[in-house]
Amino acid sequence: KLGAVFTWLYENIVQPVFTALKVALAVVVAAFLVWWEGVKLYIGLVGDVLSWLWTTIAQPVWEKMKAGLRALGDFFSWVWNALIKPAWEMLGNGIKAVWENVISPAWELLKAALGVVGDLFSSVWNSVIKPAWEGIGSLITTVWETVINPAWEAMKTALGKVGDFFDTRSSGASARSGTACAASWPSRSTS
Repeated sequence: KLGAVFTWLYENIVQPVFTALKVALAVVVAAFLVWWEGVKLYIGLVGDVLSWLWTTIAQPVWEKMKAGLRALGDFFSWVWNALIKPAWEMLGNGIKAVWENVISPAWELLKAALGVVGDLFSSVWNSVIKPAWEGIGSLITTVWETVINPAWEAMKTALGKVGDFFDTRSSGASARSGTACAASWPSRSTS
């Protein structure tokens, strides 16, 4: 009887489960294969489209861009090497030559000349003008103190005495002759 139980179990449980698993696995594998064929078709289509885009549009445009950039680079390289760089070097050499051969020697000559002129003026100032000026100042001071100022003071004193003389004369005459004579003389204030 044990063999009959195993046979029944095999025929009624194990075999139907394995059959169901085989069918389910076959369905899953078939579905995967169908899906995979779709993916392969889609990937193939996308690859074909991308390959077509690259071959007919992107690659020719890229090649033309590379050629254009190369030509542009060659042009700017030529402009730099044939025009700008030589002109810049000539300008630099010209400025250097003008500085070394004209400006710097002229500046050094001017500095030397100004040094000589400065030394000459300093020498003339110290040995001629300053002593002459000091001599003239001393002479003026001496003439003022010994001639003009004493003469001026003497003249003031003399004129004061003459004025005093006439004042005393006029006041005496006025007392003798009345007020008419005093009115004819200008009054002198003694303040």
